[in-house]
Amino acid sequence: MSVGVWRGHSVKPTLPTVIADVDHSLARFFAAALPKETTVSFDTPSEQWSKAVGRPTVSFFLHRIVEDIDRRAADWLDERDGEGRVASRQPPIRHYQLHYQVSAWAASVADEHRLLGDVMDVCLGGEIVPREHLTGSLDVDDEPLLMRLAQPVSNPGPQPHDVWESLGLPLRASFELVLVAPLRPRADTDIAPPAEELTLGIEDFGRGKPNLSADDARVAERRWTTFRIREKSSSDDPGLDRVRHRM
Repeated sequence: MSVGVWRGHSVKPTLPTVIADVDHSLARFFAAALPKETTVSFDTPSEQWSKAVGRPTVSFFLHRIVEDIDRRAADWLDERDGEGRVASRQPPIRHYQLHYQVSAWAASVADEHRLLGDVMDVCLGGEIVPREHLTGSLDVDDEPLLMRLAQPVSNPGPQPHDVWESLGLPLRASFELVLVAPLRPRADTDIAPPAEELTLGIEDFGRGKPNLSADDARVAERRWTTFRIREKSSSDDPGLDRVRHRM
């Protein structure tokens, strides 16, 4: 297996953050596939940084993060304890697009283009980062880390010339690599205790019934029946009424 070089930013990839986990997973993935002497960098490119590059380098510059709305779910999941009671409720997993501007830095333009081609070849091997390269929270989750190579999108955000201009560097060959990473919100453990008593009361409002209040009279005119449900989780619980009306 080929070995690459990790050159990360100030946040260590061992921290349990999704961005650092994606960075570290990408570094492991490309270090295993690119030529042995290649450096994988997540530093922000700058004129000073480019002058310090001493070996063939692939730069993954993270410049944009947006939620993948199309993958948003609405269902919460109940997580139960050993007795079958709901212990927590898990909000739906969110997915975020991490946009990397990928560029190559080498002794010649030909070498840079060759290195960019190598990166593209690696990406075309599949649209999912193999599980053996995932780290941190990505390694313990069943959700895949999706990879999209230079795909057109409806809301593309900054264009390559905007990115390079903002960095104070001349325009150079590059493409955008988008990683779609899952982010699991914390489970809600503020769960009410299960009900120990359930009381069902039924009351029929009929026409002609004496001594009805104004509100009850209006209900009686529509001949509704009221169902009153009271739940109690303990003997000290006064209970919570939930009223339902049926025609």
